[in-house]
Amino acid sequence: MPSDNAGNTLATARQLGAVLGSQILSDRVDAIDPNDYYHFSLTRPSSLSITLHSLNADANLQLLNGRGETLQSSTNSATATDAIYQLLSPGVYYIWVFPNTPSAGTDYTLTINSQSTPSKMNLLWRDTETGANQAWLMGGASNTVSAGSAPILNAD
Repeated sequence: MPSDNAGNTLATARQLGAVLGSQILSDRVDAIDPNDYYHFSLTRPSSLSITLHSLNADANLQLLNGRGETLQSSTNSATATDAIYQLLSPGVYYIWVFPNTPSAGTDYTLTINSQSTPSKMNLLWRDTETGANQAWLMGGASNTVSAGSAPILNAD
């Protein structure tokens, strides 16, 4: 049985510390271990992206505030990448990964990217036909276009 790298409750969430930059984590959720929680903090206003990918069964993703209340969810079907993009204030947050159906467990990769956000807001554009994402980073002296992230298929 693979080792469990994440906590199973908010109280036992895996501590990631202050997140700035990228972190890539791998784990599994299934009937024996249906909940994976990660705890992190932000020390500055930040642009946060979280992707749940490399799935072999359906799993879901939620961003929670420090009280455990849902801020945003991603519940794409089947093995489609789940993604959350959010501008956040300094504070404490949780990420919750869980299988759509506990009996259908899945390995997963969780990618977390946080960038300190100046007063300008970044933009995310999604092509609903192809699922391609494009981000315009508005924070520097010149605006830049980042490489597109993995497509997120529209379940509609």
